[in-house]
Amino acid sequence: MNLQNRQDLINSLLSHLPEISTSLVNLVTYLRDVIEKDEVRNQKVIGELLVELERLMANIKPLFKQVKPIETGLELEEITLYKKFLMNISFGIKSMLEWMKDEKEPEEKIKESVDTFFVAAQQVLELVNLITADNKSKE
Repeated sequence: MNLQNRQDLINSLLSHLPEISTSLVNLVTYLRDVIEKDEVRNQKVIGELLVELERLMANIKPLFKQVKPIETGLELEEITLYKKFLMNISFGIKSMLEWMKDEKEPEEKIKESVDTFFVAAQQVLELVNLITADNKSKE
């Protein structure tokens, strides 16, 4: 892959990753707060979680489409982190939706989702740092 294609790919990632990071931080912060207050099953909370999940899913959708171009545009460490980040977000969303659909699901399920989103948020930051640092060194 030539340097311009790599730059296009990086620009695309950088345009989506800040919004994804914001959604992840919002979800983690909000959920930790409502878990501490034991208000997680509140309908208002569920509604707000759904809005943020929709925002997250809208911003992450283009990144799933870029998995193949990523494999030729980024370094192995970046590709690995990218795939782990997508996997963690997917797992966090799945856990959260399962918890929302079934009132019998234990609170541990939502805590697991929060922990997974927190890891994914850290991975987003690490990925941005990697691709921007690597990009600067190639200029």
